[in-house]
Amino acid sequence: MTIDDAGPALTKMVNDLLLACYGMRFTVEIQTQRALASGELREGFEILVHDADHDSTKAVTVMSGGQKAWINECLTRGIALYLASNAGRPTRPCSATSPMVRSIRSASCSSCG
Repeated sequence: MTIDDAGPALTKMVNDLLLACYGMRFTVEIQTQRALASGELREGFEILVHDADHDSTKAVTVMSGGQKAWINECLTRGIALYLASNAGRPTRPCSATSPMVRSIRSASCSSCG
């Protein structure tokens, strides 16, 4: 399975985690192609983060340390959930009171001081 195939499902899982952990502020978009000046598309990889509070979009690589920690926690766990679901392991839906969400909140809060 390629990143192109995984992109939509992985994006949904990460966005579900972000919503459960931090509300509607952040959403991610995983881009697997980039446009060249000629208009031709090439394979690439970039994670864009939309910040609803500031009505802005930027690459996860240029985010502030605390915000990047929040996004990375959800990305890491979203990837783990995606891999587990594709391996046939049962996964549970994410809710604001689930142990995973509490763990992400706890890790993120200690990361951002």
